[in-house]
Amino acid sequence: MSKDIKTPKNMSLDDMKRVIEAKGRDVLGLPNAEAISVKHEKVKDRVFVGIFEKPSPKVLSLAMPFLEKNMHKLCDILVKHCWVDGDNEIKEDSALTLAAGSKIVEIWISGVEAELVNF
Repeated sequence: MSKDIKTPKNMSLDDMKRVIEAKGRDVLGLPNAEAISVKHEKVKDRVFVGIFEKPSPKVLSLAMPFLEKNMHKLCDILVKHCWVDGDNEIKEDSALTLAAGSKIVEIWISGVEAELVNF
């Protein structure tokens, strides 16, 4: 990672939130990472931000068996293994983990389709 890229280590969370709101996804210039912001209904005045890497094939193989059976477990695996940095509450609160994990699914998994072709 280039030293001139502002990452969560040297960017305040308020700065990160402003950049996310202004520029949307892929705000940190990391090609395989996304900034995800989530809100908690019990903490209305706070936005939680996490930076997540694109799930590797290994992580996907761990998570995908839970896609239809246990969304909480799927999101827990994705958040745990794709985490780069951000508000630790996302990893510690099950509602925030579910919200962030669902967003990871939406960004990197949902748009992918495959079709079996017989030759």
